[in-house]
Amino acid sequence: MHGMSEVFLGALCAALCGAEGWQDIEDFGKLKIDCLRGHLPYKNGIPRDDTFPRFFRSLDPDPFQDLFPTWVKRISIRFKICFLPG
Repeated sequence: MHGMSEVFLGALCAALCGAEGWQDIEDFGKLKIDCLRGHLPYKNGIPRDDTFPRFFRSLDPDPFQDLFPTWVKRISIRFKICFLPG
C-alpha cells in the first residue's frame, strides 16, 4: 500500500523533528501530509504506526547500510525544508 520512499521519508522527517516512537511518526505524517504529498504521492495516506516497525524489521541491514546514504543524498538535493514544527 505504501512505497518504500514514502515510508522512509515519513519516518526520517518525523525522527528529525523529534518523533520518539511509531505513533509519533504516524501523527507527524498526518500533520504534514500536504507537504509530504508535495514530494511523493502518498495515494494511500500515511502508513499506520504498526506498518513502520514491520517495514523496518523486514530490511536486510547490509544492503540498507549501503543504499541509505545514497537515498538521503538524492532526496536532500530535491526537497525543500517544509517539515519544521508548527
